[in-house]
Amino acid sequence: MSGNGVEKLVEDFRRSKYTRREFVLKAMYMGMSAGAIGGLLQACAPDAEPEATQAPEATQAPDATKAPEATEAPVATLTTVPTEAPAAEGPRKGGSLIYGIHNEIQPIDWSTPWAAEGMCVDVYEYLSILDPQGEVKPWMASHEVADDWSTITFHLKDGKKFHSGDPCDAEAVKANFETWLDPENGYWPEFYRNVTSVEAPDDTTVVLHLDKLDTDALRGTCFIFSPMGNDALRTANPDAYGRTMADGTGPYKFKSWEGDTLTTVRFDDYFGAPDHMDNKGSGYLDQKSYIWLPDQSMRSVNVETGEFDMVEQPAPQDIARLDANPDITVLRRNAPAMLLVQFNHEREIPADRNVREAVYRAIDRKPIVDQVMFGAAYEGYSNVVPHDDGYWEGSESLYPHDLTKAGSLLEESGWIMGADEVREKDGEPLELTMIIKAGTEEKNVGQVVQQQLAAVGIKVTLEVLDAGSHFVAQEAGEFDLCFFRYWYDSSINVLKALYHSTTIPIPNWSRWNNPETDKWLDSFNLQETQEKRIEAIVNFQKAMLAEVADV
Repeated sequence: MSGNGVEKLVEDFRRSKYTRREFVLKAMYMGMSAGAIGGLLQACAPDAEPEATQAPEATQAPDATKAPEATEAPVATLTTVPTEAPAAEGPRKGGSLIYGIHNEIQPIDWSTPWAAEGMCVDVYEYLSILDPQGEVKPWMASHEVADDWSTITFHLKDGKKFHSGDPCDAEAVKANFETWLDPENGYWPEFYRNVTSVEAPDDTTVVLHLDKLDTDALRGTCFIFSPMGNDALRTANPDAYGRTMADGTGPYKFKSWEGDTLTTVRFDDYFGAPDHMDNKGSGYLDQKSYIWLPDQSMRSVNVETGEFDMVEQPAPQDIARLDANPDITVLRRNAPAMLLVQFNHEREIPADRNVREAVYRAIDRKPIVDQVMFGAAYEGYSNVVPHDDGYWEGSESLYPHDLTKAGSLLEESGWIMGADEVREKDGEPLELTMIIKAGTEEKNVGQVVQQQLAAVGIKVTLEVLDAGSHFVAQEAGEFDLCFFRYWYDSSINVLKALYHSTTIPIPNWSRWNNPETDKWLDSFNLQETQEKRIEAIVNFQKAMLAEVADV
């Protein structure tokens, strides 16, 4: 790439010879990185202040000697949106939104909601919703629970119809529950495992019959895994439903899914939003388009060029540049999200608790937060985020960063430092394979972890895979270490999915199988108060960390 070529490209762009999109494409063709392109775009702006807007790119991991490891840091979601203020008279209907997302689009249905969350909430509604205190409140229906928890009765809002015009009455709701209750359908959250039958005595009443106290049977109706869809349409079109059609009662209707783009349009007849929402009617926008773009830096560039109106999780190194752009607003909040390293507990080396604790103690989270995540994250020590009500603060002091202790633990297990600074036992090197999802910050974080673990004699081989190959490797257990990022509407849902013995291998990728942790996960369902539920989550963390189940 010649300097003269770049200068000419910039000059032509300043003279409006190219659009922003054409400029980006030509710069990419010349071999420029996404971060460099974004910096040039900002520098080309009439009122640019290049020195203030260019943030360094994390193309190389920080020096491991400054503070090794760190992969369990929860990551705050960062979303960029145009700064155009709404009209003074308030929200107006009309217009469209193009939203760049980080998760590959999956069928819009209960079977893959974690990869289609925004679209699910567009298209579907839920019987209930959690309030900020963690209590269940009505959405599509109010509810009554029998004193002995033998029944939960829902009273539906009258007049609800699916987008297709079919009635969303008690029979339609019952059909969803019966699908989830059928073990052949693989409804893995198991919210309703103690529901024995479902009854629809009239058009607006649904009764769940339980054989034991199980608060999850009520709480499950709040979460992304329990959308109220048109089960009759799903049954009649099993291969098409969620792909070329989806039928709910939400504020937006499914329009199309083409390639990496899924589009929804406003449902004008929508009514019945939860009480805490100001807008009780249909949505303001005419249309929303969700576009999957796995590369974080390109999501940043696309919001800068105007290709996207909004993006989620831009690359951490791009945030300062985006923040300095007067046309972009960066929204930050403490997200219920975590980036952690999981061990494959069925592989011989990670199955050794001493090795796991050595890895935990060798990892120093602070340099990852400061240097790789550019401050757009915070340190995490448990598999529950620190601002969650169920977070166990004792996790922070349990296994402090200590390279000497890490080394002694490895020696205890027979791993002796070799001449090449890699530990050996019985002639075999202490080598771990870590799989990484391409286009994410995982590569930069992985490089730091690799350097940090090398400091105690553990060799880590990084394998960067596309999203599909990464999933296949996780499912097959072809790894020693892997990153896992999650976002949750309830910590217990994620914990049950990732760590209950009944969910091996999907999504319990780590193959964690422990009666003590299962006990606390199951205990959660028996607690009628939020205080007792939090106690169960805390005890689960204590049991997990006693065995150093992940980092």
